[in-house]
Amino acid sequence: RKSLLFYHSGFWSNIVRLSHLFSTQTFRVQFRSALFAVIAESFSHITVSHLPAQHREWKSERDRLLNLAAGETEYRKMRVGFHKQLARFDNGDPSSAKITHWCVGVNCCQGLTQADRSNHCFIMLCKYFYFLFALGYAVPLTYRWKHAQPALRFCEEGCALHAILPRVMDRLSQGNPVNEKAQEAVRILE
Repeated sequence: RKSLLFYHSGFWSNIVRLSHLFSTQTFRVQFRSALFAVIAESFSHITVSHLPAQHREWKSERDRLLNLAAGETEYRKMRVGFHKQLARFDNGDPSSAKITHWCVGVNCCQGLTQADRSNHCFIMLCKYFYFLFALGYAVPLTYRWKHAQPALRFCEEGCALHAILPRVMDRLSQGNPVNEKAQEAVRILE
């Protein structure tokens, strides 16, 4: 197992470093702000009468993500639940950089106006992406192989789902300011 982890130079050490960063409150707050900013920039809310024809392909891709998150532990079951809730509001292509909600009527999203429904959907996306990614993962230990699988799954999910993890990390490294919509989401979800 170790030979696989250390095959790519810097891969495992970066996974461990990221877990240490998540253990600090300051980093988690910055990560959350950057996460919400990436979602705000990528989000679109489209009202339709029927879901697009590609919806079945997107659903099977999302099912693959659910299989990544699945497991017997309480933590894994909780992650699957968050993925299922997220799928209600992120029903577009999970491999695309664009986070799209295809709204199929009044019962789909809460709100009286289009803007209210769009804002509700955005807030719910922020909430479930937060639960999935902004809390990080336990520090993996290679000598006992403890927490290694959850750390690898976290990174795989974060890369497979709208490439959200690399995009947030890129935004953090560039020090891009948070936009107004992301600040509103932080305020609402605190």
